[in-house]
Amino acid sequence: MLKSSYLIRHSLFQLKRFIHLTIPSLTAGQTQYHGQKNSTWWEKYETHVDPVQTRTDLLNMDDLDERHYRPIKPVISTYQSFSCFHDPIISRVIGILLREGDRELVEELMHKTFRTIKLIQIGKYNRAKTQEERDSIECNPVTLLKQAIKNATPIVRLTRIAKGGTLYSVPIPMSPTRGTYTAIRLLIDSTHDARPHDQRFWTLFAKEIMDAAQNQGRTIIVLLHLVIFSFEEMNQFINKLLGKDDEHCHSHKSDEKCESETCNSLILGGEKLGCKTDNKPININTDEHIIEGRTIQHDGVNIKSTVSSDVSSTVSIANQQKLTDLVSKLSSTHAQINEYANRQTAKIDEEIQREIDLIVARTRQQQEELLRKANEETYQIDAEYRLRLQKMVEEIDANKAKRIADIEKELNKLQGDILQGAKNDIDLLNKKAASLKLDILQEAQSRAALETNDLTSQAKYLGQASTLHQSTGTTTIKTDISAVATANETNGTKMTGKVSSKDTHVSTSGAHRI
Repeated sequence: MLKSSYLIRHSLFQLKRFIHLTIPSLTAGQTQYHGQKNSTWWEKYETHVDPVQTRTDLLNMDDLDERHYRPIKPVISTYQSFSCFHDPIISRVIGILLREGDRELVEELMHKTFRTIKLIQIGKYNRAKTQEERDSIECNPVTLLKQAIKNATPIVRLTRIAKGGTLYSVPIPMSPTRGTYTAIRLLIDSTHDARPHDQRFWTLFAKEIMDAAQNQGRTIIVLLHLVIFSFEEMNQFINKLLGKDDEHCHSHKSDEKCESETCNSLILGGEKLGCKTDNKPININTDEHIIEGRTIQHDGVNIKSTVSSDVSSTVSIANQQKLTDLVSKLSSTHAQINEYANRQTAKIDEEIQREIDLIVARTRQQQEELLRKANEETYQIDAEYRLRLQKMVEEIDANKAKRIADIEKELNKLQGDILQGAKNDIDLLNKKAASLKLDILQEAQSRAALETNDLTSQAKYLGQASTLHQSTGTTTIKTDISAVATANETNGTKMTGKVSSKDTHVSTSGAHRI
């Protein structure tokens, strides 16, 4: 029944695909075609070869490679790219992260994630002490993403199978395409589940990718739980298939007789599932069918055919023992996986704690070394700057002394100029005063001469009198001029000027009459 339904669905799919590829009215235009190999449009490129996509392939290509002389396939932009910067895994991660068509935002998130991974790995690379540690550190974020997806890809998945009116979840092999999608979805969901409100997505996504690349982190734990659940479902299905109830399916730890009333088996050695067994074949089914046909007459000949079939099926004790061993192994798988997970988790915790202790010790040692170097450099800088400061102070003092000497010279020169100017001004004032005094003297002499002449005239007039009269007159003009300049203090220099002049004019006149 299941096979028939599968064939029907497969036939319908092939029919739809044939209609889509062969009927022009139902397909897209040539420029928007999806590039399927079975299409008529793609047939003209069957003789073309794939281009070189990596530098390694280009370097390893020899002179006899057919890509030197055969045409190369074109780039079909709708579903693939031959660019060296294109990676289908990254494009698929972006497509799964895409929300509401905002591809630019998702690409920016991936770029920030790769940048975070790159910075962390380069930091580890620079802190590595030996070349072996550096070689073991992968700095390419694309390689780490692919390794994380490979480690997180499950090998089985659950499907629903009907048995006895009940649906059972049975693990089946996982296809590569679906396995890659499941791994990417596990990485994204683990990042969202562990993301606090104060953390950015790209930071936690980068950490989850690096942990998954080393078989650690939440994604690997979720993957282990999925595998355990798949084997549990498979165990239940096989128990139902063998007709065993869950209450009777139990394990024997040693050579012992099962105490259950429905179990007659004596299990010898090892851990096996105790179920009903005998030393003779069980589940023997025998069916006999007889089919009689009708009598057919032709030209006086009567023919009647009778077909009998005898079908028997026997399940031997060997097959039953194999099934029992298989169920026993499956029943112990859960405990083994739990034990393995606990053991690996404890081992990982010990390794992480040991690495943390080493990192803390190395960090403390580096801090002490940095502090010592900082102190030494500070002391050297202080000594250097002390010498430079001393030289600068000496240079400043010398420059200051030189400038003060120049200022003193300039001050003395200016002071001499000021004194010479003051002297010249005083001499000029003296000359002006002398000139004024001479003018006054000349005026006084003129007036005295006039008065003398007047008196002489009067004396002559009186001399003509009848009596002899003799007179003598003496006129004395005394002029005393004194000029004193006030004291001036300029730049600490005191100047005082004094000019004095004394002139005396005596004139004598006499008159007598004989």
